[in-house]
Amino acid sequence: MKKNYRLLGILFFILSNPLYAQSTDAMKILANGNVGIGTSTPTQARLVVSGEQSINASGMFVYGYRSSKVMESGTVKNSIYATDGVTAQQFNVVSDARIKKILGVSNNANDLDILSKIVITDYKMIDSVQRGNQLYKKVIAQQVEQVYPLAVTTKQTEIIPNVYQLSTIQNGWIPVNSKDLAVGDKIKLVFSGDVILTDILAINKEAIRVNCTKEGSVFVYGKEVHDFHSVDYEAIAMLNVSATQALLKRIEMLEAKNANLVQTVSKLEKEQLKTNDRLKAIEQLVLPAVAENETVR
Repeated sequence: MKKNYRLLGILFFILSNPLYAQSTDAMKILANGNVGIGTSTPTQARLVVSGEQSINASGMFVYGYRSSKVMESGTVKNSIYATDGVTAQQFNVVSDARIKKILGVSNNANDLDILSKIVITDYKMIDSVQRGNQLYKKVIAQQVEQVYPLAVTTKQTEIIPNVYQLSTIQNGWIPVNSKDLAVGDKIKLVFSGDVILTDILAINKEAIRVNCTKEGSVFVYGKEVHDFHSVDYEAIAMLNVSATQALLKRIEMLEAKNANLVQTVSKLEKEQLKTNDRLKAIEQLVLPAVAENETVR
């Protein structure tokens, strides 16, 4: 049972009866404004979240505090999940050497080669109602996966707008483009005042039949997928740092070669000046004699 209590400027939500020792705080708001979810002592920041929810991690690359690895099976634990953007002035990731098993320094040249193969793409979101009509210049997860799979997470469950079409439903049948749908898929339907996720029971060329008794107008959003891709932009940023270091090495090498060439050219110019001086001296000796001989003739 969840109840709310306020005591001495502190607002807290508890599970079970507060008179019993096994009762736990679900959320607490301290007098100073700090909020704790799953903790009664949110002292580290304005919002402190303690606890996690496990999600399917098959095929994921997990980068985090305790370890970084590819998950062949099992789950990972999330404390915060957002369906939309997160805005902040700063984002800090723990990176203490004492919690890491250092395997070696990354190969800059290889990283530069990988970075050169990542394609930057201009795109807009299909779901313009929720996401707007903003133009993005970023990467596409499936393309990044081909050249830098460590930066891509797969096997997540999400609903994609692969239909995104207004239609009607009658006796469970919905006229809709069924090209990318299959029997057994779960599909998101948006009604006036209600949103449901239901099963596709049958498909023909022009319509799908769903497990739903509602009638009338319906917006068919899209199906649920279990291989949704996301990109670790931090991993790409670090790849860029390593690749930039490779370019710096090349620049320094070219600068050193250029400095040697400048010195060589300067030396040749000085030698050429000396040669020119010797030629002038010879001319001064020879030309008068030649002129005298011409006069005698």
